[in-house]
Amino acid sequence: MALMPVTEALAAVLAGAEPLPEEMIALDAAHHRVLARDVAARRTQPPAAVSAMEAEFPKGDLLDDALAEEIFALGAEMKDLNAAEETFRKLITIFPNSNALDNGYTWMAIIYRCMGHLEQAQKINADILRLFPRSRHAALARERMAHPEAKACGLSGFERG
Repeated sequence: MALMPVTEALAAVLAGAEPLPEEMIALDAAHHRVLARDVAARRTQPPAAVSAMEAEFPKGDLLDDALAEEIFALGAEMKDLNAAEETFRKLITIFPNSNALDNGYTWMAIIYRCMGHLEQAQKINADILRLFPRSRHAALARERMAHPEAKACGLSGFERG
């Protein structure tokens, strides 16, 4: 008896399969289940880890890095541009000489580009060239400025058509 090729076997199995109807179940009963559709977050910010850190250590050594990463979380992951901008303003106001500024500027340039705000992205990229001229951030800003309309903006889930 000859074996059937995997693609044919899979097609034969799937030909008789139908999706199950949607159902609402408790979260603790959802183990090994698949979502029928996307779930929207009920909150516009990530958990209060950075806020808690800021409350306990308002001038902590790592707070500037945490704020730069929060820009990424808010803008790139949660796609909340207003919150990312607010965190960016906080970073540059509270930590004007921070080593994390280059990361914050770069995240904002990428987020603006990915969200289609090309003029703001180019302005931030120009700021990166002025503020961090010999850094890897400047090299990447030059590349983004040379190709502002690129379909792939640098973050997954943001590719523009």
